[in-house]
Amino acid sequence: MKKTITATEAADLLRREFERLKPAGCTTCKAPTPYWGPGIRSGAGYWYLRMIAPCSFGCSRVISKVWSDLTNEHEIRRSDEESGQNRFKRAVEERGTGAKKKQFSKR
Repeated sequence: MKKTITATEAADLLRREFERLKPAGCTTCKAPTPYWGPGIRSGAGYWYLRMIAPCSFGCSRVISKVWSDLTNEHEIRRSDEESGQNRFKRAVEERGTGAKKKQFSKR
């Protein structure tokens, strides 16, 4: 049975494990914060992790492995207050609004 943790605990665990396993030569990569968003197919929600750009030390692979282990071992509880879904919707709306503004400003 998976242990249930909060989103904040998941983010902290991800950061700690990444810092522990991060290649010693890399001084720039940081663990991203997981966020909740709509599921692609079912419409149900899902935890997402924005991947970092690949670096020469392989940090993106380390983060992928840590995230995979974390989500296999833990159930991450979502609270509506912590939900990234509202932030996700706002970001999509803002991008849409920004795109319209750019179109209109070209004329």
